[in-house]
Amino acid sequence: MLCCLIVGASSMAQVPESKEGQLATVYLDDGSRLFGQLQTITPDTVYLFSAVLGSLPVPQNTISQMRYMGEPKTAAGDFLLPNPNASRHFFSPTAIPLNKNEGYYQNFYVAFNMVNYGITDHISLGVAAVPFAWFINDGFNLAVTGKIGYKLTENLYGSAGYIAGFMPNIAYGGIGFGLLTAGNTDNNITVGGGYAAILTEPGTEYEESSQAPVLNMAGMLRVAEHFALVTENWFFLDGGITLISYGGRYIGDKITVDVGFVNNGDIMKEIVIGVPLLGVVIYL
Repeated sequence: MLCCLIVGASSMAQVPESKEGQLATVYLDDGSRLFGQLQTITPDTVYLFSAVLGSLPVPQNTISQMRYMGEPKTAAGDFLLPNPNASRHFFSPTAIPLNKNEGYYQNFYVAFNMVNYGITDHISLGVAAVPFAWFINDGFNLAVTGKIGYKLTENLYGSAGYIAGFMPNIAYGGIGFGLLTAGNTDNNITVGGGYAAILTEPGTEYEESSQAPVLNMAGMLRVAEHFALVTENWFFLDGGITLISYGGRYIGDKITVDVGFVNNGDIMKEIVIGVPLLGVVIYL
């Protein structure tokens, strides 16, 4: 299922809605790319303006994807390379939505896999799993996720969504959430809240359910063309559980690599720096 989503997403030309006057990067099927200011988009052609080459008509059937660049100026300077992973921190999303026909594949610790895809400029859907566990008794697992997001003002985004998963005979669970993100695709702060619920050992005498409100605070600060600082923090109010994470993100053309640590008071007693975190996101 994951492979089908990846193949299907990458086979479509990714041309978002027209935003005339904005800087954009156009990736061509032959592997090259063009930078310029968008003039207009017609049903079959994208017109860019380059200070060096002038007006550039680009046939849509030669485009593999097109992405608008982040704010031209940021606290860290001018970044020619757009951030391909502005819609997520480490695990939790930002309120910034994917554009229509944009998508990405995410992997944590090799085992955890997720694919998300922009159905429209405001709605994205995804699926996640730990595939190697499917070959273990009662190890089948699957999760689905969805998010709807809007740009509310120039530097404020709002979104709502869910993630729900199950392992038959073991557990069912999910979380519904709402988020606000202040900033742009390079530098932002996200605050959110939700409600999590889980049912363990369903249908047995040991069946147990629990629910808890959850708060989330996260942020991203781009300090160089290819590097950003990221933090993501969770607060489970009923159980008094707190998880904080911090680390760095390498930003490539179509890939980001996260290296960080997850920590709290209990973890720190055993591992001062925290449990290592490793994640990769490949933009489709």
